[in-house]
Order: sequence, then structure tokens, then C-alpha cells
Amino acid sequence: MASCAKTLKRVTRKLGMNNPAIICDDVNVDAVILKIRILSFLCSGQICMMVKRLYVHEEIYDEFGEKLMAFVGSLKVGDGTEAGVFFGPVQNSM
Repeated sequence: MASCAKTLKRVTRKLGMNNPAIICDDVNVDAVILKIRILSFLCSGQICMMVKRLYVHEEIYDEFGEKLMAFVGSLKVGDGTEAGVFFGPVQNSM
């Protein structure tokens, strides 16, 4: 970054961190579960911007956990070419 700044070069940095989601106690749990679905599980979680850690306020921790587990349990795993499959294989058969 310092090297690029001297001559105003364009630069992109990939930080590749374990992106957290902070879930506060005033959130609509049902609405945020839908967002976590996309931000945690899209492309089997293999996109660098996906949520990999959840911090949930203790007041809603149990409710959030139950609803998240119910949602995750409803996701269909299988051949990615089949209708309704959410998680396909991450690796080939080899």
C-alpha cells in the first residue's frame, strides 16, 4: 500500500479474514436468519466475503440458534445439478 501510494497506483487488497456477523438483541431474528443464509452458505461458503463467525447477543442466543439450526437442517445436499439442491459437492469424485 505504501509503495502504491507514492505514485497513486490503483491497488486492491484481499484480506481474506474470517468475517464476523454481530447480531444485536433488537434484531428481527426471522429476517436476519434469511440474510445469514446467503452470507454464510452461498457457494458452500467459499467466497472470501462470506460470514464465518457469528456473535449473537445473549438475550436472543437460544432463539437465534434454534432458528438457524432449523434452517440449516432444511437445506438439501446432493448433486448440484438436481432441482432444489442447495449444497453440491465441493470437490470432484477423485
